Amino acid sequence: MTPKPTALRPRFTTSVTGDPARATAPLPQRARRALAAISGDRPLEELVVLAAAVAWTVGLAEHTNEVGLAVVGPTGPVTVAVELDDATTPAQLVVRLDGALRAAAGGTAPVDVAGALLVGSQRVGDDAGAAGALRVTLGAPSGERRDLVAAAAADLAEPWFLHVLLRSVTAVLTAFEEPRRPLAEAAAGAPEDLAAARAHGRGRYTSEACDTTLTAPIAMVAAADPERQAVVAGHRSLTYGQLWEAAGGVAARLAALGVEPGGMVGVDTGESIHAVPAILGVLRARAAYVPLDRHAPVEWTAAVLADAGIDVVLSDRDLGVGMAAARPGLVIINPADDVSDPPAPVPASEPNADDIAYVLYTSGPTDTPKGVVVRHRAVADHVRWKIAHNGSDGEVTLLQIPSRACDSSMSDLFPVLSAGGRVVLADPVGTKPAELADVVARHRVSQFTVTPSTYRLLLDDLAPVANSLRLVTVAGEPMPADLVARHRAVLPGVRLVIEYGPAENSVGVTVFDHDAEGSPRFPIGSPLPNTVVRVVTATGRDLPPGFVGAIRLSGHGLADGYPGRPGLTAAAFATEPPVPFDREHDTGDLGWWRPDGVLEFAGRVEDRITIQGQRVDSDEVADVLGRIPGVRAADVEIDDSGEVHRRALASAAYEGGDPVDRDAVEVAVTEVFREALGGRPVAVDDDFFLLGGHSLLGLSVLEAIEDRLGVMISVNDFFATATVRAVAEQVRAARGTSVAVTRDEPPVQASQDPDALARLLDEFQSPGAPDQVS
Repeated sequence: MTPKPTALRPRFTTSVTGDPARATAPLPQRARRALAAISGDRPLEELVVLAAAVAWTVGLAEHTNEVGLAVVGPTGPVTVAVELDDATTPAQLVVRLDGALRAAAGGTAPVDVAGALLVGSQRVGDDAGAAGALRVTLGAPSGERRDLVAAAAADLAEPWFLHVLLRSVTAVLTAFEEPRRPLAEAAAGAPEDLAAARAHGRGRYTSEACDTTLTAPIAMVAAADPERQAVVAGHRSLTYGQLWEAAGGVAARLAALGVEPGGMVGVDTGESIHAVPAILGVLRARAAYVPLDRHAPVEWTAAVLADAGIDVVLSDRDLGVGMAAARPGLVIINPADDVSDPPAPVPASEPNADDIAYVLYTSGPTDTPKGVVVRHRAVADHVRWKIAHNGSDGEVTLLQIPSRACDSSMSDLFPVLSAGGRVVLADPVGTKPAELADVVARHRVSQFTVTPSTYRLLLDDLAPVANSLRLVTVAGEPMPADLVARHRAVLPGVRLVIEYGPAENSVGVTVFDHDAEGSPRFPIGSPLPNTVVRVVTATGRDLPPGFVGAIRLSGHGLADGYPGRPGLTAAAFATEPPVPFDREHDTGDLGWWRPDGVLEFAGRVEDRITIQGQRVDSDEVADVLGRIPGVRAADVEIDDSGEVHRRALASAAYEGGDPVDRDAVEVAVTEVFREALGGRPVAVDDDFFLLGGHSLLGLSVLEAIEDRLGVMISVNDFFATATVRAVAEQVRAARGTSVAVTRDEPPVQASQDPDALARLLDEFQSPGAPDQVS
């Protein structure tokens, strides 16, 4: 099989139309000497050396260890795939490529170079104007000057990226002066480009750390204006004075139970009026609060309690016997209870900046909970920035939508309360988008934070009622360009901001204001003043703008790490980074710098693979498939046997993805789950929420079930057991029917011919498309 040449990820900052981009750069004397030293100044050998340098450079640019390229020699292009690794030296790379080219040149199959990465030299008759998505050409000698030329289609790259690419090829060629030194030790770009990237990453950084806590600003508001309204939940509300007093009561009860500074307290209060006093009360006791997701499985919550060593939980509900059995001796305090005996006094000392504020639990590599420890100092820095960035003051009313178990809730609550604003709590679970929009109108909400998928559900309902809305912040997922366009069309006067950041960096890392010029990619903005961002190679070397690499963080916002998991902490938090900080966090995300200093998101490291020189991003492939007319959802899975099982894939698509006997209700419910989850595979016993679903998506599932199956499912029953099997049984119970096992029925709009998809896959071999994706 002929290797497919690498197709670059588009590098442009705005929508580009018009003439192809082109860049020319002179080849410096050092690079010319290195080129001549290895090639002996022979044209064909020179072409191999140039191709080796381009392959390494493109591997860096695409964050891939396999590059496919077409080398244009005297008899035409020869396509090869080149393996790269950190130990590769220039000598090894040239020998490897030379052997691959000689083997490939002996074949007689025609080479399709449409959309390919082509490398050529005018000394062997190459024409720089020939077709190709990206082309790098070394000009013939002209006196003391030789030029490198790069050309690309207009929708692939702007000239700035081609200039960066050529300067990087030059830097790599210069490293060939030391042919036995690993290329991973060489600079990945020209000095001026690497300096620009470093400047982008720390352009707004301030060395002044925040020396305050989450509670201190709220205490000041409570003292200055105790009658100001602070929290609203349903028909109940709290003033700042009442909020601070209630928090003091919680702190006193915790102290009476023996909770000491640094202790861990679980908080499971939902969206009740007691939710915020419970959180503040834990902090006032100088303890750390651990938010518990009341919609998570019991096993997950029990694992969190055990891992954090929690003996006390603040909850306004019965956690159930299962929880008590999992954590013997667990004390549950209902913050709503009246206390007849006067509790112990509020602890005399308020928290300090070095106290742990909260421990947020996420899933680890084995889907077991892992905690992220964040201190007051780190997150208070984020709060200070957000107040200034959002222009928050006492007139702000925020609708708090994210779960308390999500760090976006911290980014909502504390900046608004610290500024003297008002927080409206609304439980998204069981609340339809139109009802949330009604809350926005009723309380004159001016801002809220949501995920893009949630915002997609809410947007149309907000249009007629959102006169008070001034700011929408989206976080947690890439923001699709079509949703940005919809926002501008539906709410043209409302500011749209995207925030990016992992829990390991105290909520936020970068921010991007979508009121600026739009982007066809996934911009996540420029770094916050408390964070330095680097985009680096696998070995931690800085990359120039436009090159995709690992996103690493350092600065005041870093969390302490994962308690009880030294191995994970050591892997995610490097202790000797080449930056002026003692630690650096590897996010596991990929990104690249635009020339204006904006960071573009490029997916997760584990979502990127290379197949015969073709870089494959499963999310991008799924996005393209989802645009095909008639496709409602799409997902991409990689087959490790190395073959495309077209017949099995067609059968799976025809039968709903589960080739076992199932009744039609389960098939329909499976399809609804898949659509809500963006097309990802769903098995009959998979839990909707563990697959990435959330409350508003859950409501869309219930609405879809009502539309397609004609029955209404209880919201509480769904959130209690959100599997395909359980929901299907609820549908049958509502219908008063029993299970009738049949072969799966195809979706209504699916082809009735199971061979049709197989034939389509056989025909779907477009240039640059991966041919081992199933």
